Amino acid sequence: MDTFNEQIQNWVNNNQLLYIEVVLKKVGRKEVLGRIVQFNGESLLIYKEDTKMVEHYLLNEIDNIVPVNKQG
Repeated sequence: MDTFNEQIQNWVNNNQLLYIEVVLKKVGRKEVLGRIVQFNGESLLIYKEDTKMVEHYLLNEIDNIVPVNKQG
């Protein structure tokens, strides 16, 4: 689990744009394009690029995190 925490902290430090799949009760699957602003080991604060809002997710609500590759 430490390598996962280290990877998340690396994304925070590099301000990496991420594609995040979230599963929420009563809502279902949700796809988020954003950056992790804060990580405390149990939850994430994610800045959503499209809506310019910050949302809070528990780690057990996160299904998948994939970095977005810069093209150009």
